[in-house]
Amino acid sequence: MRIKIIFIYFICFLSFFVFKASAQVWLSDNSWQQASDGNITIFTVNPDDTFYLPELFRMVQEAQKELEFRQISPAKPLELSLPEQIHIIVHPNLASFQQATAMPWYIAAIARKSQEAAGEIHLQRLRVLMNRHRLKQSLRHELFHLAQPDSLRRYQAEALAMRFAGEVPKVEAFIGLSEDRLDALLAAPSSADELEKALATAYRRFLEGP
Repeated sequence: MRIKIIFIYFICFLSFFVFKASAQVWLSDNSWQQASDGNITIFTVNPDDTFYLPELFRMVQEAQKELEFRQISPAKPLELSLPEQIHIIVHPNLASFQQATAMPWYIAAIARKSQEAAGEIHLQRLRVLMNRHRLKQSLRHELFHLAQPDSLRRYQAEALAMRFAGEVPKVEAFIGLSEDRLDALLAAPSSADELEKALATAYRRFLEGP
């Protein structure tokens, strides 16, 4: 049971339709520091997080190139387009993450497109993500969401984001769910277990077929 809880904790999530907090509420505290390469800007508070900045930039830049030149799904061609500016917000603790995103504790990261041609990715505690070897997957998952076309249904977007991130479901899928019901579960899960199972259903339905 403990292993399962740890896995659930790092579920990534498509947040374009459920992001409730102001896009800049997290920046109201002037303790935030930033580092930028001109296209990617990483915001941190905890001084210890600066140790990981080179690795963070490398991971994001690598994923950017793949999204620009790689065909994510040969059978289902997609037009992928990342925002001109990408902001990575590394929250120092759970309270900061939840204040900025209104997400439950078991969400590791969320992505949000803004009206200023920028995209945001909010991450939970960086050291924990690194220790659990989930940082790269979380970043790739959310970068796909920033690049995805708006025409995708929610469950389709989640399935493709999981594939790009190298995530493979470890639980059984729901049986007999309609597409509308599956999208609804992904949009507003009642628990971490329900979300994990809904993600598994999306992955298997869209990528593996019936």
